[in-house]
Amino acid sequence: MSDTNKKASSHKGKTLKKYHLSFKKEVIAYAEMNGNRPASRRFSVNERSVREWRANKSNIEGLLRTTAKAKQRCKLGGGGRKPLSPKLEQVMLEFVESRRSRGLRLSCKLIMKKAEVAHLRMTENNPVDGGDFRASRGWLYRFMKRNGLSLRRRTSIAHCALNLPVDDSFNDVIHRFKDGQPCSTGKAMLRSQLEILSEQANVNPYDTTDSDVEEAYPPPLELLDSDQEGIVTSKSIEVTGHQ
Repeated sequence: MSDTNKKASSHKGKTLKKYHLSFKKEVIAYAEMNGNRPASRRFSVNERSVREWRANKSNIEGLLRTTAKAKQRCKLGGGGRKPLSPKLEQVMLEFVESRRSRGLRLSCKLIMKKAEVAHLRMTENNPVDGGDFRASRGWLYRFMKRNGLSLRRRTSIAHCALNLPVDDSFNDVIHRFKDGQPCSTGKAMLRSQLEILSEQANVNPYDTTDSDVEEAYPPPLELLDSDQEGIVTSKSIEVTGHQ
């Protein structure tokens, strides 16, 4: 018998046990040959757990075949805290996708405020199902994780100018600088080209504040302050970057 049990203390002081999927598979195999009660005594587990594991045999074996790390898992998929309201979840997801498709800015505060307003409108005619709802940072993190969203900081104008067309004369100045050739009008042409790019990007080139552009390496969501704004993008919750 493999020793794969884990112990954890609950809030009531009782000692609970968690079992790896590989251990459950071993118990299932023994129970199929000898019965649930002998398996319960043999592996020192509750007989009810043996019945539940046998009922989920196909799911347990299927998960064990996926990756090598699955052997160390203790739970099947589908666990975790469920959304407060599936309807609210859908409304907020449509709100985020709508603003993204139009290129509009999204911030933590905006998403949380919209969620509270949407929940109030959904429950104003049904006080029984209303209840108190506060869109906290924890709720925001779980909402984004469930729907594959990530929060990214804003950065400078340089990123938004990368894909804009550049004048040939500006390219000529850059090549001269790289080749070490003198160019008396270099600074003036650089300033002129910057103003052209800024006009196309609809931003102030001399504004030192951040603009609404995504950064290639966003910080983790939990490191952002409550008053810090960002941009929501889809399909990437595992955020990595420079600390």
